[in-house]
Amino acid sequence: MQTETELKTLAEKALSFASGYDAEVMVDSGDSALTRFSDNIITQNVSSHGADLSIRLLKDGKMGKASTGYLSDEGIRRCVDTAVAALKVAEIDPDLLPLVEPQQYDEIENFTPGTADTTPDTRVDGVKRAVDMFKREDLNGAGIFSSGGGSFGLANSKGLWAFKKSTSAKFSVSAMRIFPDSSTQRPRGLFILALMAGPSSPASLDDPVPAMVVMIPVAVSTFLIRWLSLSAI
Repeated sequence: MQTETELKTLAEKALSFASGYDAEVMVDSGDSALTRFSDNIITQNVSSHGADLSIRLLKDGKMGKASTGYLSDEGIRRCVDTAVAALKVAEIDPDLLPLVEPQQYDEIENFTPGTADTTPDTRVDGVKRAVDMFKREDLNGAGIFSSGGGSFGLANSKGLWAFKKSTSAKFSVSAMRIFPDSSTQRPRGLFILALMAGPSSPASLDDPVPAMVVMIPVAVSTFLIRWLSLSAI
């Protein structure tokens, strides 16, 4: 993930190549990583980094736009030339709005250094906790643990500059158990969301402890449908 200074430098370079036009530049970069597991075994660990730039040009009621992932001087210059070529063949748009003037934006705190610095070992530890729970309940589990961060910058030829950065993490799991005879053993896998209430939750289906569980809407509807079906039997 690139810093504000790095993104602003790229944006200013693109604007310098677009003299004679009203220009708006968006630049963003991001890092993402994912650990995947299936049948209670880790099967994949991957990571990626990406950055790109797009420019929008306005002149005489026309607009041209182009994007690129090649952020060298030559790559950015070619991107601007492509936007110029697109503008020249574009039709006049009477509803085309002008670029915004410089302004202030409220800062949103949605960047967490700990999430940005998540390592493969951290994700493996999270997966291991889930798999240990699955094994104790004789379940076959599968899922992903992903983490990442990104930065975004917006600049234009009127002097506007805006920047934000953010992080995110996602842990998604599913579990399955085969029942040879459902008449003697009712499914308990439905309650796996309660079991997975937190990475360090001590909850156990055989040895329950008091705990707060927040169930997503689809889980609640599934629970009610299953409960009503079993009650009708």
